[in-house]
Amino acid sequence: MSEQYLHKILVAVKENFNKEAFLSAMHPMSGKVHLVFYHVVELPLTSPMYRDLIEPVLDERMKRFGGLVEWAERQGFKASLKVVPARDAASSIIEETYRESYTLIVVQRVKKGLSEKLHLGLSEKLIHSLKLPILILPPIE
Repeated sequence: MSEQYLHKILVAVKENFNKEAFLSAMHPMSGKVHLVFYHVVELPLTSPMYRDLIEPVLDERMKRFGGLVEWAERQGFKASLKVVPARDAASSIIEETYRESYTLIVVQRVKKGLSEKLHLGLSEKLIHSLKLPILILPPIE
């Protein structure tokens, strides 16, 4: 019999994850929480998406972010990791929310340069596309 969780939370991870801000935000959550750390390996349109070509990159990212799962479990959460290839991180996260039943999406704001401020970031794209609540963590200083 599988355990039931009150909250299934998709946590989009890029490089540096603000663990302190995340724990502060998650502290009030009561009940059982299942965290799904979700990392998108973004591939340019000109790159082929043949599994055998990207498998080494996916494996390396699984190892890199595997420590997050162990850390979250030490904090008392159930946690898992998904590493997926995609052309666009926002589209991949949106598709994932249609496949699974998440109660919250967590993203971390990144510091942007001037040219990046002219484009919608990941969090803005998700806010405009999803009806789920989205928690935006501050960047690591």
